[in-house]
Amino acid sequence: MEDVEDEDVRRERERLEDLKDRDAFAERVRDRDREKTKKVVEDRSSKDKGAAAEAAQRRLLADDAEARLLAMPSLRQHSRQEYLTKREIQQIELLRKEIADDEALFSGMKISKRERRDLDHKKELLKLVEERLKINDKWDGYQLPEDYLTEQGKIDKKKKENALYQRYEEAKPKDDQFVTDVDQWEASQTRHSTFKSGALDKVEVQDDYEYVFDESQTIKFVMDSSMPGTRMTAAEKLLQDQIDSAEKRAKTIEETRKNLPIYTYKEALIEAIKEHQVLIVVAETGSGKTTQLPQYLHEAGYTANGQKIGCTQPRRVAAMSVAARVAEEMGTKVGYEVGYSIRFEDCTSDKTVLKYMTDGMLLREFLTEPDLAGYSALIIDEAHERTLSTDILFALVKVRRRTHAITCCRWLT
Repeated sequence: MEDVEDEDVRRERERLEDLKDRDAFAERVRDRDREKTKKVVEDRSSKDKGAAAEAAQRRLLADDAEARLLAMPSLRQHSRQEYLTKREIQQIELLRKEIADDEALFSGMKISKRERRDLDHKKELLKLVEERLKINDKWDGYQLPEDYLTEQGKIDKKKKENALYQRYEEAKPKDDQFVTDVDQWEASQTRHSTFKSGALDKVEVQDDYEYVFDESQTIKFVMDSSMPGTRMTAAEKLLQDQIDSAEKRAKTIEETRKNLPIYTYKEALIEAIKEHQVLIVVAETGSGKTTQLPQYLHEAGYTANGQKIGCTQPRRVAAMSVAARVAEEMGTKVGYEVGYSIRFEDCTSDKTVLKYMTDGMLLREFLTEPDLAGYSALIIDEAHERTLSTDILFALVKVRRRTHAITCCRWLT
């Protein structure tokens, strides 16, 4: 006779199965959203396969001492090879400049045998290097293709494309190389087929002489006799104008923030948010609720320890425009400290602390992260419009605020 399952055991088994199904559903939702969402800003915390996973693995070397020691020899060798390639070009250019300086310095002077020998040695060395660089490696025989597999056994996409399209490259000679009969014939045909209208195409050549004036009869302008250091070059003036414009814009933004009606209630709002878990803010349109209150919470320390402040908008255009305005006021770019998330487009990163999003995107986050542990404060804007997403959000936030210490600021504008 089979053992009858106990009631408590059955309930526990059903509970575990329900949790497993919930986690699997959340994972499927995240995968589907990740495939359909365009990532505007690179998420450094991404753990996707491919290049993102490889980049994340390289970033983890900073915390893993053993893996860093194992990867150090190959990284050092690769860095050395790249350095030598760049170093060769720099040394050739340096040698060319040294020869030019020596010729200019010793021009018209009697130099010693040692100086003459050193100069001739430099010229000979430069000649040999330039001849080696002019060698044409393109030959008609068969060459083994370059291996496009890296040392780790992965496929290098760039090398693979070069191997596939290498046969379409033509060995075209440079300007200082020999010219074949075919090239001469093509150049002749091109020159004969070029239309010329006659004397009108003649290039005007300026005369080789200039007027001679007596400098004692010239006018002494005031600016020519001014004190040194009082005039700026064009580049310095342009830089100074840019600095003045940036300072003026920052000053204008700061004055605009202080002139908003909500600025006088800044301290009172912060104290009220600390005392009350749910707060209703009512104000006229344009008073600064959407743009200023998240910044006040950020300045008060609500974004410490990796926490974020979320603000919902009923429309996608509103979320994008408000995020751009707040990013400008905070002196950053959209996608860094300030970002937005709408359907099919995610402009956030691991540095984002102020996140503007539509109501539907917050509902999506409830599916993948029911406790909203990454948020320290939630702002549901334009709540008076009473959309379906807003009503559902109110119900979910009402349940979650009992078990999670999250500040919910509901705005009625």
